[in-house]
Parts: sequence; C-alpha cells; structure tokens
Amino acid sequence: MKMRSAEPYGPFTRAILRPVEMSNRACVHAKLRENSCLTETLKRGYAYHNTHCITRCVPPQKQVCQPWECWPTESVAEHMKKMSILATAVGLGLALTPKAQAFIQYLDGSSLPGAVWLPFSNEGSTVVVDIGGGNFALEMDSPFHTLAADPHKSGNFYNEYYIDFSGDLEKVGATRFRLAGFTPTGAENILSPSTPQISPGIILVNGEYWVWSMINDAPIFDLGPAVTNEWHKVYIWIRPDYSARVIWDGVTVFDGAVAPDVPNLGGYMEFGSGTYWETDAGTKVDFDWVGWGDASDLPRPTLSIASGASVVLSWSTNDAGFVLQCTTNLPATNWINVTNAVSVVGTRYTVTNASSEFAK
Repeated sequence: MKMRSAEPYGPFTRAILRPVEMSNRACVHAKLRENSCLTETLKRGYAYHNTHCITRCVPPQKQVCQPWECWPTESVAEHMKKMSILATAVGLGLALTPKAQAFIQYLDGSSLPGAVWLPFSNEGSTVVVDIGGGNFALEMDSPFHTLAADPHKSGNFYNEYYIDFSGDLEKVGATRFRLAGFTPTGAENILSPSTPQISPGIILVNGEYWVWSMINDAPIFDLGPAVTNEWHKVYIWIRPDYSARVIWDGVTVFDGAVAPDVPNLGGYMEFGSGTYWETDAGTKVDFDWVGWGDASDLPRPTLSIASGASVVLSWSTNDAGFVLQCTTNLPATNWINVTNAVSVVGTRYTVTNASSEFAK
C-alpha cells in the first residue's frame, strides 16, 4: 500500500532482513518493547518515526555482509525509496516487507541474453515467447538422447547460457521457470550454480525434480513430480562451509551439507535445457527470469508487528534461518540478537512482549 508523504517523521525503525551464514539453523526472533514511539506509531498508523524503535531480522555470523545503517531524516515516501524493505501499516498492525532484490546479474526473459551471459549450445533452440499478462520468457529446448548416445557426464550435448568462472565460495543462483514439455525418462540439468567446492542444482530425472549434485552426478533431495506448464521459483544459496540452502516455491526444502565435488570443476552459473553434464532428457523450458548474486539476494521474510494487550512480532515458518536483532540508536554500530522465546502459532513464528516494557 502507498504511504502518505506529507508529514516528515524523522528517523524511524527499519527492519533489515539479511540472510547470512549461520551455525544454528533454528530461528530466533527478537522482542519489541513499547514506549511512546510504538504507541505513537500505532495511533497514527504510520511507519516508525522514533530513533528508539529499531529492529532488524538477519541470520547471524556472516562477516562479509555490510549493514545498511545510516539514513537521513526524510519523509516516509522519500525514505522508502532508499530502504531495502517496505513498511506497511494496517489498522493496529505493522508489516515490514522487502522490496525486490538486485542481483549481481539479472536476466529478464523478455530478450535474448547478452554481454555477461555466454551461450553454450550444440543442439536445440532459444527463443523469446509470450507467457501472457504482458510478460515474456526465454524458451530453450533440446531433444531426447539415449544413454548410449549421451552417457552421464559425457558432455556430448547441451543448450545453455552461463556466467564465466568465479572463485567465490558463496553464490546464489535463482530462477522462475516452467517445463513447457518434457520426456518421461532421462536427466536434464535446468539450473546449475556451482563454486569450486560444490554444485547443487535443479535437475529433471525421469519426470521428477531433484536437488542434484551436478559434478558428482548424485541426488541430494527429491522435489517431487514435474507438471507441464507449472511455474516454480527456486533460490539456491551455496555457502563456503560445503553446505547449501534451497528455497523452492517459498519454502526451504533443503538446508544442509553437500558432498564436495570430485573433481573440483565448478565456479560457474549455468541454466538451460540441459546444462553440461546431464542432458539426455528432452525438455522445453521457459525462464521468466534468472539471477546470480549472493546472500543479500535471497527472498526476505515479512516481519509483522501487532499491538493489543501485548506487542506481538511474527513471521512465516517458511522463513527459516533468520534472527531478529535490536539496537537503541541510529546509525547503529551494535546490533544484538534478542533471546526471547519463540513459539509457533499456526504457520507463523511469534514473539510476545508486554506493552509496558521499554522499546528497542
């Protein structure tokens, strides 16, 4: 919803939802305690406007991510343009929701790839197709091959685009895609991010989607049957500690260790109708968009705040791997994790605080 911009509120709370490396997969969430800041916020239905109300939600222990700490006093409308999240007030509740992320490289399916996205193909075709609603996708196809013609890991056939080698040990590969057609047998890599350590990707194997180790040619997690023309959105976060997190249609379906590649040949970002090396299934794949980035490009949860007899913070149980942090001043140099107990109510994690406590 739109925010009114006529009244400047001064510095106000921002919720930073940055996924980072973590040693504890359990979600820990923070308390929000009320003072005149929150009271005034709820009365007026606006975004926070007092420097004492400061919260953010991040997973801990990621050293390379830099916080976005310093914001000048502005009207809400001006300030919202610069924030990584969007604050929306509804009645006596406040929801903090992220804007779309900006990948290091982002490919819109409305045109053929260029520049940094390098073609690598010896079969099939690549065209732009209308997928309705004024939207377009990059459609890539390839024919079926027998195992005799295209043994596993042979590299005989491929129809893909890729970003050239990077030695980074952290990487996020993401896409929104659908299978417009596929054969019931065979294996075909669809999204294949990799580092010099591991290569978890999305593959079609005999009509089933899998999280699959591309270079090891080994299964990691079964995602279930493929359905023609059913859209999926997937994020694969590869981490330096030989682990990965896979978010499939908004749900974290895998978060754990991945076997090291043997040999270590990764370091690329690939997508297509058969990326090197698994390419024997016949597929027609529509890519609405493809992104390559880092942990800051992962989807971020919505943090909801409601007030009644108590102040209640909540977020979806699908959003694993985040903690809520607090500080008392902006710009902040000391964000600290809050250790309040977290309960599950329905499909949401919740933290409840008495309204009489001091705000953080």
